Amino acid sequence: MFPDPSAKWKEFPSIIDGIDNPFVFDKGCWKGKLYLTIAEGGGDLSFGVVLDAIAYMAIDEALFSLADHACITLSESPNCYIREATHSKLLTLYRDKEYLEQGDIRHFQFIGHDKCYECLCVGLPQIIMFGNEIGRDSWRPEV
Repeated sequence: MFPDPSAKWKEFPSIIDGIDNPFVFDKGCWKGKLYLTIAEGGGDLSFGVVLDAIAYMAIDEALFSLADHACITLSESPNCYIREATHSKLLTLYRDKEYLEQGDIRHFQFIGHDKCYECLCVGLPQIIMFGNEIGRDSWRPEV
């Protein structure tokens, strides 16, 4: 179900909006939380994103661009970085399973120039802005 050609995406405004030349790095998934770093290529701007992950996919940007995933690309909407699915097969599957009772299930997309990520998660992403490379590079998942 990754990628999903039937998915419908909308912009999800955040403090990451306007980032230029983004790269996404996976800091790992620990105790159900996915940790991503979004860094501006050639710049100092960077963010940490924490998601309560149910499932996620990382894919090379070249393959992601060629895949039939029905997304809005960064070039089509450069001012809003995060995308949220209003409809996807994964959302339908998990929302229809009442026994899961996991809460507010959402599907987000993070596009980078190297890797792209989609994440089915519970709730909203937690976003941390880093003041410098030291803060970004020393950020680790909570254990």
